[in-house]
Amino acid sequence: MSGEPEHVRDPAADLSALLGELQLLLAASAPETARRRDLAKSQWSVGRHLDHILRADALNLRAIAAIERGRDDGPEPPLSAAGREMLARGVIPRGVSQSPESVVPRDETELEGALAGLRDEFVRQIDLWSALEPRVGSLPGLGGRIAHPMIGSLHAAEWLRFARIHTHHHRMIIEEILGGR
Repeated sequence: MSGEPEHVRDPAADLSALLGELQLLLAASAPETARRRDLAKSQWSVGRHLDHILRADALNLRAIAAIERGRDDGPEPPLSAAGREMLARGVIPRGVSQSPESVVPRDETELEGALAGLRDEFVRQIDLWSALEPRVGSLPGLGGRIAHPMIGSLHAAEWLRFARIHTHHHRMIIEEILGGR
């Protein structure tokens, strides 16, 4: 792995951190908590953030699985400077970008009927990411790339790192909404 960028040197640590983030989000997935909102902190309710995380992480995991199966869409578009910085620093700046259409959360009306199942969705998501543990060490060696709609083409280990950073970003916003920060 010596030729890998700094941000992909420890995918096992990224997976462990991601699983920890998802475990912490289980507490916020109760319907009464998911309904909470604070417009001074975010335009989205806790539930909308949770829905967004679930949608994004499902796509992140699918990208990794596709690369594991041999998919390679090539290096275009190249990883943007902002993408490189985000992966290297491990932080998504607040208020800098919009969510791609594919991961915009359901509106409050649509989401209301799904709130009771959020916890089960998080448990399922944790199980899916946990299944990656035996293979996580092989991710940096995989050559395939798939384009992220906002930051450019990512390798499998970069998709994992992005999932961790993105999930943490939204968990911190949820904590702000709930008064934890």
